[in-house]
Amino acid sequence: MITKRKLNIPIGETLPSILKYLQENGFPCYIAGGAVRDVLLNIEPKDIDIEVYNIDFETLNRVLSMYGEVIGGDSLGKSFSAIKFKDSEGNYFDFTLPRRDTKTGDKHTDFTIEVDKNMSLKEACSRRDFTINSMLYDYSSEEIIDYFSGQVHIKDRILKATSLDTFSEDKLRVLRGMQFFCRFNLSIEDSTLELCRELAKAEELYKTETNPDGISKERVTEEWMKLLTKASHPGKLIPYLEMTGWIKYFPEIQAIIGIEQSPEFHPEGNCDIHTELVTNEARVIADLRNLEGDARVVYILAGLCHDLGKATTTIIKDGKISSPKHAIEGTVVTLSLLESIGIKKSIIEQVIPLVQFHMCHFETNSYETASKQIRRLSNNLHPANIQQLYDLVWADHSGRHPLPKEAPITMKRLLAAAINQKILLNKPTNLLTGNDVIPYYQNLPGPHIGTVLTNAYQAYLDNKFSTRQEALTWMDNYLRKELQFISGKDLLPYFDNKPNVEIGEILEKMWRFQKKAIYSNRNEALKYLSHSFKFIRALKS
Repeated sequence: MITKRKLNIPIGETLPSILKYLQENGFPCYIAGGAVRDVLLNIEPKDIDIEVYNIDFETLNRVLSMYGEVIGGDSLGKSFSAIKFKDSEGNYFDFTLPRRDTKTGDKHTDFTIEVDKNMSLKEACSRRDFTINSMLYDYSSEEIIDYFSGQVHIKDRILKATSLDTFSEDKLRVLRGMQFFCRFNLSIEDSTLELCRELAKAEELYKTETNPDGISKERVTEEWMKLLTKASHPGKLIPYLEMTGWIKYFPEIQAIIGIEQSPEFHPEGNCDIHTELVTNEARVIADLRNLEGDARVVYILAGLCHDLGKATTTIIKDGKISSPKHAIEGTVVTLSLLESIGIKKSIIEQVIPLVQFHMCHFETNSYETASKQIRRLSNNLHPANIQQLYDLVWADHSGRHPLPKEAPITMKRLLAAAINQKILLNKPTNLLTGNDVIPYYQNLPGPHIGTVLTNAYQAYLDNKFSTRQEALTWMDNYLRKELQFISGKDLLPYFDNKPNVEIGEILEKMWRFQKKAIYSNRNEALKYLSHSFKFIRALKS
């Protein structure tokens, strides 16, 4: 139960003084929960909670005010029996009092909280969700207080509910279990697994009029985001959801369970196995890129969702398995899943095009082909980019054990072309601006300027030109066809209605004169043309 062991928990210089003061004045205090767990897992803790006993909220507030800034010492903090504290070094800590929580609604704030400053340590620990989170650490005596074998379960990588009765008070703990299961690469203990299955009996996950005991979407999103930003094995969410029965709440994932794949291209097995492997590989690549936060989430979700479209597109014909257009179908399914778990729009907008175009590299049979494709592909991917697509395809092909863990040559060609054209991380930018276009319209603004720029950008994506000078030439030719007042038909009468090599030269000169505003409309241009020919004839005569 009590283990003498020094834990290297980074608590700064101020917190030891606070803990010493509290202990000496009869207020036992302990570093609790996740910080203890993380250090035992050789992970540096980022959030440190201190639980204080035999003290009331006001007294704790006054003590902390002596040492630094109290942020959560108001009535709201009191209602949650929690105070956020900032020391002089800028470190943040959460101080809490032992309490009993009774769920009263669907929001994460919908609890009746009963503070019991005299609660025993064992009861306080028993109210925590899992044994790996139920330990306390006495900083002064360097002792770990562990009533529920949390240290053993950490060593054996086991996820076990601390108390089956308390666990059932909040169904969200099943999804908390999911993110711990994936973050720390755990297995789940049998009685905890059975309890999770029992809690999956409700028809709906979220609260509705017919299901008042559902979970709020914001709480579900929070657990998913912890998994997506922190998990070492994010792909394990699929087997976890399947064995707990909670996969029914995420039908887009459930639909790929058991979907067959071509053994030639997927020796690892069915689509759910492939997706688990790819999601884990996406995490590996995200680590290589040093990605955190939303950028990391995009990688993990792209890996998770890239083949969701196979559930409705997979066919077996003449003994061959294929999933035509599964990437396109997958965009619809991906949007459904990500919206259902509350993923924010800016992340979804990147994941969707990555899913849609993750098969496009198969069309790239040479570097020349890649160079022609890359601009439009980069534009179509936006706000995602070629680097993200390359990494998704890399993860996709790495999740096909025992095949090599490398991106295919087709995708490497696209990557090289993107680097060469400097569009690896951003979509192509238009080589022209409104200032280039507006002189052709006598400096008159209007929607015609945007139309020209749009058409110029599309021509650029189609490789009609590659440099700004080429773009200016393209625009000049484009606008000449649209805007030149004089045509070859206007010149034919001056040459007895017979073709003449001079016609092209004259048209070129007339276009230059028009751009210099020597005349501003067709009638003026025709008069200028007529006067010019009369003058030439006079000279010849």
